[in-house]
Amino acid sequence: FQCETYTGGGANSTVTFSGNSNLQPDLLWIKSRSSGYDHNIFDTNRGIAKLLEPSQTNVENTNQTWISNVSSDSFTIGVNEHNLSNTSNNFVAWAWKANGGTTSSNTVGDINSTVQVNSTAGLSIVSYTGNFTATQTVGHGLGVTPDLVIIKNRDTAVDWVVWSPLLSSGNFLRLNTNAAQSSSSRIYQSGFTTTTFGIGANNSVNKSGDDLIAYCFAEKQGYS
Repeated sequence: FQCETYTGGGANSTVTFSGNSNLQPDLLWIKSRSSGYDHNIFDTNRGIAKLLEPSQTNVENTNQTWISNVSSDSFTIGVNEHNLSNTSNNFVAWAWKANGGTTSSNTVGDINSTVQVNSTAGLSIVSYTGNFTATQTVGHGLGVTPDLVIIKNRDTAVDWVVWSPLLSSGNFLRLNTNAAQSSSSRIYQSGFTTTTFGIGANNSVNKSGDDLIAYCFAEKQGYS
């Protein structure tokens, strides 16, 4: 993991990490520090150029090459946009290294998934397709029970869903709102284990035929 602050440099500008020469950002979260623009998330499971906005319900945005490249010590912004690279703005980027963009198939759960795992750092990026069936499990590949799971439907404009064992039993949060924790068996299900997380029959986590992404974190001393 690394955090980097930078000043916008317009289209095709490269941000180099100041403290680590071996950190390809497989999960990249960027926010303008000087203007009220939305948060931005990118990852190498979906393709690093594709944008999701955790402060909005929006579907995945593929209309521009938002991030054009990642390397071992940097990332390159492909556009001149206020939310990433406008020259009048200061930004912060939080970056996690997973597995260099190399994914593997996971068939442990009821729903097959594609995972990119860094078990040492306690990070798994999980892609899967929904089936709108109750009491489903999805393999995450961490090898330990996750302490945080963040899920977004990439194809439908619905809430982000956040689960953690620190919440009241059976409850979840919506990342894109200021709402308190709530419960719904159609969203949260038991099944959070060393191999899987559980979901219900709900469009936010399991709409039939839609592609979804989950970011799973396990507490690791020295990492998170």
